[in-house]
Amino acid sequence: MFFNDELEEIAKNMFETMYGSPGIGLAGAQIGINIRIATVDISVGEDASQRIILCNPEIISAEGEQKNDEGCLSIPDFSESVSRPMKMVVRALNIKVKNPD
Repeated sequence: MFFNDELEEIAKNMFETMYGSPGIGLAGAQIGINIRIATVDISVGEDASQRIILCNPEIISAEGEQKNDEGCLSIPDFSESVSRPMKMVVRALNIKVKNPD
């Protein structure tokens, strides 16, 4: 999958939805989009350079563990303690990879 104008618009809308909640990450599946795309911004909109768009993400490696309370934009007013890797390497396409045609 390559980025095109339609996918770029989806990512833009995902950031707006994510910031409106507010959140730091949103997957397409959380909002009924049946494509493998996720938006991430740990600055919650404060620093545009922190925006990450991942398309067709694949976990390459993960190590360590950390536990934090997390909410979910799909389930408002709910949070739970979640274990996540301390460090993770992910391979994905980003917005800079455009369809060559």
